[in-house]
Amino acid sequence: MAIIFQDGFETLPFTGLIHCPPWTATFGTPTVVAAPVHHGSYSAYFDNRWDYCRKTIVGQTTVFARAYYYLTQLPAANQFMEIMRFRGGGATIMSARIRYDLGVLQVGFRRYVPGILDVYTNFNWLINTWYCLEMNFVKHAITGHHELWVNEIQRAVNAGVNTSGAADVDTVDIGVTDAHEC
Repeated sequence: MAIIFQDGFETLPFTGLIHCPPWTATFGTPTVVAAPVHHGSYSAYFDNRWDYCRKTIVGQTTVFARAYYYLTQLPAANQFMEIMRFRGGGATIMSARIRYDLGVLQVGFRRYVPGILDVYTNFNWLINTWYCLEMNFVKHAITGHHELWVNEIQRAVNAGVNTSGAADVDTVDIGVTDAHEC
């Protein structure tokens, strides 16, 4: 396993735009701000549906991604926000989500391989608070799995499944990759 990058964009020439390396592309209008910041001097700011950054990588069968989130608003009733996504071969493999479903705030993921399945747990996500979100996917015929961790606690898992039908993960999206009704 290789570390693709781990310090965001701060060690690179900073132009004030998020579209500098290591990100491959941006979608919508993400911006760079000096506050709030979890660590370092800058953070990315995503304020609309489909505001996100994309990193393409050489296809991997085991992928971990971590990002720190500071939300200033939560999904409305019966809505969800997708905030991290793994893709491979042009298809979504799994995505991390926050949803407000039937009066309950939840965190979890939607997996697409070996079929669509939502895995959520109740979670009191607070606005104006930093959270560390980590997502993990392993492609394997017997021990394949999807995991979501919040603040170093496993919140959602789907393990022991055949994920060999997925393409290798070649894309990681961070930001507001989607938002809809539940």
